[in-house]
Parts: sequence; C-alpha cells; structure tokens
Amino acid sequence: MANQIRCDCPGIVEQINRCESQVVGTARQRKEQVRMATLTFEVSDSLLTRARETAQALNRPLEEVLIGALAVGLPDVQDVPASVRGELLEMTFLNEEPLWTIAKSEMASAEQKELQTLLDERQRSLVPQAEVRLQELRESYGKAMLRKARAFALLSLRSGQPLLTALEETE
Repeated sequence: MANQIRCDCPGIVEQINRCESQVVGTARQRKEQVRMATLTFEVSDSLLTRARETAQALNRPLEEVLIGALAVGLPDVQDVPASVRGELLEMTFLNEEPLWTIAKSEMASAEQKELQTLLDERQRSLVPQAEVRLQELRESYGKAMLRKARAFALLSLRSGQPLLTALEETE
C-alpha cells in the first residue's frame, strides 16, 4: 500500500535556492513571486522510509527533505544552453553506472590540446576561423562540465556521501 504525503510548501523558493546553491555552487537571488501549491501524492513505503530516515539524520522536517530532493531532481535549467537542457533533465532518471561514466568523462586529448593551443595563440591574435573553432571548443567544454556537475550532484544525492568521498571509492 502506498503512503500519501500532503505537502504545504511554505518557503519553497528559499529551499530551492539553498539546494541549487549547494549543487551549482552559487546562490541566486530571485525577486520573483512564486505561487504556493499543495500537493498530495502516493509514495512507496520504502521511499517514505528513506525520506524519514534522511530527515531524522539531518534533523530536518520531512517536508524540507522532500522539497530539497525535488529541487535537486528537477533543476532550474533556464540559464543552461538549450542544446543541453534536455540531457541534463534526463540524467535524473539514469542509474549509477551511466552517471559515473559521465562524471569521470574528459574532453578528448586532441581537443584539449587544440583548445590550449588556440587559447595560447589568442594572446597574440587569431584568424576568424580559429576564433570560431575556439568558441566551439569552449562551448563543448562548458557543456561537458555541466554534465559532469549534474552527474556528481545526482550521485552524491543518491549515495548520501560527499562528492569527493564517492569519487575516491569508485577509483
């Protein structure tokens, strides 16, 4: 039998901002008004038990833990390039193996060297074609970093371990 959770969500903006701050590393000041919603939904016994245990371990209200989990699971991607938004959201539903693959991924060695060369040459001056290529590589690198950050955030949330501890244990 599933459990019903009713969640009146006061302070949801503050909760979401606090969670985003922990995941992204920068707090965003929002001056927009947010409507509050009351949700009623069913969750499995095991999920409710995990949420209660987490709330107890953190000495926080169950509602706050659930709001935090939703904020991390459904990140604000408005400031993310459109070409990577869907991928970041889909990562929420990946299991640990593909998340670790993403988290440990690196830019191809040849692209890293090319990026460094173009950055070094930029100090003098780049021809227009090289400037375009530099921009492409920077965008690719930025998207890869967004994917890695999201993977690490999800892995940390699921394991309950700090990111570096979880990384050290998989190596």
